[in-house]
Amino acid sequence: MERNTQLASSGSYSASLLGTIRSHLEGLQGYDVMALELIQNADDAKANELIFDITDDGLFVSNSGVFTFCGDLGTRPCSSEQSKKYSCDYHRITEVASGGKLSRGENIGRFGIGFVSTYQVTDHPEIRSSGIKLTLHPESGQWFVEQHDQPNGTTFFLPWANDPDTAARRALGVSHVNSSHIEQLTTDFQDVLRRSLLFLRHIRTAEVRRNGQLLLACDLERKDKSELKISYRPTGKVERWHILRVDAKVAAERLYDKHPRLEVLGRDTQISIGLRIDQETLSDGHLYAFLPTEQPTGLPLHINADFFPEADRKAVIFSGHQHQQAWNEMLIDVAAQELSSDPEGLMDMLGYSQFWKICNRSFELSKSQYHPSCFSKFWEKLKASGGQARIAVTQDGSRLLPRNVLLPNDKLDEAQIRALKEVGGLTALEDLRPYRTVMGQFGAVILTFDRLVNLIGKALPAKSGGVTQVDNDEIKNFYRPLWGLVDDLLPERAETASLNAYAQKLAGIPFAVTADMYLVTMKQSYQVIPASHAKKVALLLPKMAILS
Repeated sequence: MERNTQLASSGSYSASLLGTIRSHLEGLQGYDVMALELIQNADDAKANELIFDITDDGLFVSNSGVFTFCGDLGTRPCSSEQSKKYSCDYHRITEVASGGKLSRGENIGRFGIGFVSTYQVTDHPEIRSSGIKLTLHPESGQWFVEQHDQPNGTTFFLPWANDPDTAARRALGVSHVNSSHIEQLTTDFQDVLRRSLLFLRHIRTAEVRRNGQLLLACDLERKDKSELKISYRPTGKVERWHILRVDAKVAAERLYDKHPRLEVLGRDTQISIGLRIDQETLSDGHLYAFLPTEQPTGLPLHINADFFPEADRKAVIFSGHQHQQAWNEMLIDVAAQELSSDPEGLMDMLGYSQFWKICNRSFELSKSQYHPSCFSKFWEKLKASGGQARIAVTQDGSRLLPRNVLLPNDKLDEAQIRALKEVGGLTALEDLRPYRTVMGQFGAVILTFDRLVNLIGKALPAKSGGVTQVDNDEIKNFYRPLWGLVDDLLPERAETASLNAYAQKLAGIPFAVTADMYLVTMKQSYQVIPASHAKKVALLLPKMAILS
């Protein structure tokens, strides 16, 4: 028996709500990730204040921003799209992964999936703002709205999912929340707050509370676009930062021909470099996509830009050969150019120790196999500008071009430093000894025997010995320290013709002192053994230059 079968020629291509949530939730694990997403939502809402209150019943997240509401969640599409070309906040949060923020360059959030991270701790999140309360029920794919008196700001309430057997926990495949999870969340939220506010645009005060009691508050004070002070309560700790800013617009426009998708996306071209300028300097910095990633810069500074981050926001995309990689590499290149644009000004601001730490780390970064290859730009550009800048600090406090500074192998005493300066040699500050290698890359030279001989030859030109008489102070403060340097640097054997030539040159310079205080050359002089008999021999043989 034949059966006629009518095959459908088209249909709806859809996605499972629970499947979508579960998929995104896998990439948004961690209470730190959830805290970052909630901070991002507050800053996007232009909130100045943000409070996390971790209670026994659930997490309250309050901010001074307001959730936009078109007036009717039952209408699809949102009526705001016609006038503003952008859905209201309530419509967007009921459409998982709607991508509603993608076209708005002023927002930190990009994917419309950040709020999914809250399902780690709750079954039915609530949003209270604009006179209503919205409750989401992912297991049934439903939302519920009711009137709610919320005159100011927005509050998210995330009641703890402390029952492991709810329909939502089973549907989402997520563990329930117990007391140890709540304590871990409390710790993680404080840690996130300490490192996450530096480059935000609107938030000025953020707090973490436990059942209403303050645990940590961060207050941001921006005097101008460059200076930032972060104060912490209740400890009273203060951090001071200097923010370098540069616009990558020109470099971005050069990318548009090759990657036209970038122009459509309208990414922000502003770059900020955070440098800590108080006594407790930063040891290791990170890349920020407005909020911190876990990707280190390799330098003692933070770099913030509109990077394309990985889906979990823990790293920045530097692979794949797509427009995201090209954009991120361009931002790093422009940041490196800005950091290296004024080495002397940078050292003035940071102090020589922090400045040379940046130089040293940049050099190490250029050889690292554990960072993206584009990070070598920091050293490439800094080496070019630093070699022409007065960034080498000497023992007397002078600042010279690196090529005009000597690097002694061993620590010199003060008398030797003064004697070397008198013959025209300035040595690098002893505090900079850890950076000898990178200073050499900039052109500083090692203090060697041949270089010392050249300095002495220029300062004490060859002339007849036995003419100039010196006093005890000159011997103590100049000639004895100078001979100490010669003794330290002179090889036991002049194994090469070059070294032998410099030894012969030194022997012809009148800087040896006789027993009767005259300067003579080594070729003219005689040494008495034991040395204590020198004066007696000099009296007996007055025509001979007996060394003191």
